[in-house]
Amino acid sequence: VETIDLNYFHLTSIETLYINCSKCLFEKIIFSKLCNLKTLSLNLTEIKSSFVIKSNLKGLKKLEELVIVFDFNDSDGDYFEIPSHFFDDLERLTFLKIEVKKMIIVNRKWFSKLSNLKSLDLSGNDIIRVTKKMFKHLKNLTSLSLRKNRIYKLKDGVFSHLENLENLDISQNDKLRELKPQVFSGLDKLINLDMKYLNYQFQLDIDLFQNLPSLKRVRLDERFKELESVLYENYESKIKFDFNSI
Repeated sequence: VETIDLNYFHLTSIETLYINCSKCLFEKIIFSKLCNLKTLSLNLTEIKSSFVIKSNLKGLKKLEELVIVFDFNDSDGDYFEIPSHFFDDLERLTFLKIEVKKMIIVNRKWFSKLSNLKSLDLSGNDIIRVTKKMFKHLKNLTSLSLRKNRIYKLKDGVFSHLENLENLDISQNDKLRELKPQVFSGLDKLINLDMKYLNYQFQLDIDLFQNLPSLKRVRLDERFKELESVLYENYESKIKFDFNSI
């Protein structure tokens, strides 16, 4: 089979599609006829090392929700790559989830056309570095999850472009040893912050949340419960600190 034209399967009018297939089969699919698709979930299996996507999502101009989960079947692969302009046609996209165990670096060009994106979920990857330029075009983003990655450092003002962000999850980054108050600069609308299970050497600065005027809830490890009274006094009980283990 050279290509799989989904038009032949009378799918051109559908709005929701879930695809679970191998990498080889995915490369043969033509998405351009799915002009009414609003929700797409791609679960690719049998992926080996040094995987580079050659296909694209061109034509899906009405797509609003996209989930990409890639399952590698080996542990020795050296890299994974999604083309810079893979998401360019998805200007209506409001929700994007990318989960790839081999993904170490996020290409900032992926999001250059996604100005309507509201929620970005990058949890469960191997991301080691996050940059300010990565979020430059995501002015309308309200929810960002970087949970369960390998981020080892977050620079001051790294989230400053996310002026409408309300929910931020950086939990389970067990390489992250330090956070300074300036890292959250610009997040004036942030309401919920999850930072449980960072590196075991992480020390909590009680002034960490001073640049977050709208913050209402923070999730922390149980080991910081001894600071509970100090934290409540410092923030005049305006922030709820959740030390639950779940």
